[in-house]
Amino acid sequence: IYWKDDHHILAKVAPRAIAAAWQSRHKDGLDPNRIADAPYLFFLERILSYARVAPVAVMDMFDTVLARRTGAAAARTGANLFCYSAYAPSAFRREYRHPARKIVFQYHPHWRTEVDVLARDQQIWAARGVTFTGSSESADVVGRKARATTDESWRDSDRIVCASSFTKRTWTTVGAPADRILVAPYGVEPVEFASSPEEAGPPTALFVGSGLQRKGLHHLLAAWGQARLPRDAKLVVVCRIVDPCLRDLIANTKQIEFKPGVSADELDRLYRQSSLFCMPSLIEGFGQVYLEALARGLPVLGTENTCVPDLGTEDDGVFCSPVGEVDTLTATLERLMAQLPSNSRLRRSARACAERHTWVAFRRKVAEVASSLTVS
Repeated sequence: IYWKDDHHILAKVAPRAIAAAWQSRHKDGLDPNRIADAPYLFFLERILSYARVAPVAVMDMFDTVLARRTGAAAARTGANLFCYSAYAPSAFRREYRHPARKIVFQYHPHWRTEVDVLARDQQIWAARGVTFTGSSESADVVGRKARATTDESWRDSDRIVCASSFTKRTWTTVGAPADRILVAPYGVEPVEFASSPEEAGPPTALFVGSGLQRKGLHHLLAAWGQARLPRDAKLVVVCRIVDPCLRDLIANTKQIEFKPGVSADELDRLYRQSSLFCMPSLIEGFGQVYLEALARGLPVLGTENTCVPDLGTEDDGVFCSPVGEVDTLTATLERLMAQLPSNSRLRRSARACAERHTWVAFRRKVAEVASSLTVS
């Protein structure tokens, strides 16, 4: 899928959108002589996308190729293996002449935890007349074979890497040894801090994400609707995909501005001018959007089922609310909407928090676990 050369002749003659996607699959600084790629998958991905084949089905096909190419590269070079959970078992179980050590990246919480969390929430909200389709949730679209594959991945590995402590916790509940799991939070590229609270305008909470059950937008809407807020406070909701059952809830919530899609520049402006980013997710492997908000000096509010507890404390502009507890979320919103707009120190702390979570730091942690498994 990766392209060694982003200046290939095909990229120069391809339509702009395809050329941009092509270049996004390339990273300057990586030695092309140390890369084995499968670039034809890029074109296959484009074709299948236009044919409206489900992304999950596409990746199932690609995982077979990735496992084969990874195993071949390791066998040829005598290397260890570091694989995503989806294709790890096939690569791990290949016969090697050298003592290949194996690391798996479990990027998503265990599927059983997701099923249980969403089922409990579904039952509670169905009684309120809110019934989710669930058609886009990962636990519903991933088949039994893929679930079994992810369970096999950690059993065949010497080390497991997760992006959050919550993800690690879900894997220990199914038997993965905690001492074999390393938490390596993702990173963010710091952006120029701008916009003081005085420039930010009225108290504004911002939600950016898909309008699916897992993201907890229904919890936020319910809490916002019953909260006692400043008269000029508003909630800005940015999401392109909204479960049909939430449309009435959005329409009937007070002091809300719904945006089905915004440009990158507009999103950057919303981050900088808002008072609080809030996404009370029911379950996240990480939640990159929290770091994106912090990098722009915007305090964040999430739940313990995300990366939020790994990022910082309230002194860093990082706030945590229990999963599914709308009344607690309401009280927290009331407190933060009153305090944050005038707290320039906390905005600076939020930015400083993001600066500690860089991609350099992420790569350093990954390198540590990789170097600890030297082939003897």
